[in-house]
Amino acid sequence: MAITIGTKVKGKLGMGIITKIITKSTGYVQVDYNGILKNEMAFNLTDENGNDLKKKPVTETSGMSNGEKKRFKDAKSIAAFNTMPNLDKIKREIMGINGLVKGDRNSMHYQLISETLAGIWLKAKDKGDLKIQNIIDSIEKFMSATERQAWCVANFADQNNIKYKE
Repeated sequence: MAITIGTKVKGKLGMGIITKIITKSTGYVQVDYNGILKNEMAFNLTDENGNDLKKKPVTETSGMSNGEKKRFKDAKSIAAFNTMPNLDKIKREIMGINGLVKGDRNSMHYQLISETLAGIWLKAKDKGDLKIQNIIDSIEKFMSATERQAWCVANFADQNNIKYKE
């Protein structure tokens, strides 16, 4: 049903009349409830016959509980991660060091990142690449990595067939 000015509607405060259309696309309207002006979303209103003024927006997670929504979101992000190229996966893992508490070298997440970096460092040592060794030493020392450092290390790993461990 089209939203028009002057339409009689039923909302939270009873019967009212639409006096102003604030946004047509989302259906945000101003309703006059016997002198009380209130802004309402059109999908919360019904016309005189009891029909919805506007259908409620439907999302992928409509009707799901909060736990189901979280699992759905997690599954989507895992699927997106699994389709990434190897270089991006390694870079993202290295950048994960920035989200850790500084100085907490006992956390499991830090240990996993450190293990990955150690493997790349050993490969760089075998190849004689001091630049990559120094970058990894810096990342380990300060528990922080810039985008550029992460890309350099990930690019080296990718070029030397070091695969992201899943």
